[in-house]
Amino acid sequence: NLYRVNGVSRLDTASLMGFLDEISFFYTDQYIDPGQVASYDSLKNTKPFAVLIVNSLGMNEPVVIQFYPELSGDNVIMGVLQNQQMCLFSTKRIESIFKKKADFIAR
Repeated sequence: NLYRVNGVSRLDTASLMGFLDEISFFYTDQYIDPGQVASYDSLKNTKPFAVLIVNSLGMNEPVVIQFYPELSGDNVIMGVLQNQQMCLFSTKRIESIFKKKADFIAR
């Protein structure tokens, strides 16, 4: 009962542990400032396609990263950390962290 995925009653712990391995070494490739790249400023004003919320023991607030669709011709996905800092992630490197609840249901 240590791990939980909201909305999943029969948890596939092997799938969850694989996912946790993927995000344990999660890092950004580059930080960008507002105004540095106009297309990313515009993208930040759209709806994210995914939100990662990590609650960790000993932390008062969860870490929240919003992810936005890859721009045409790009090989990076923009994320916004704590609704403030824009950062870029290699699409190929992080695409495996985007899971659906169904991926964690024991069969």
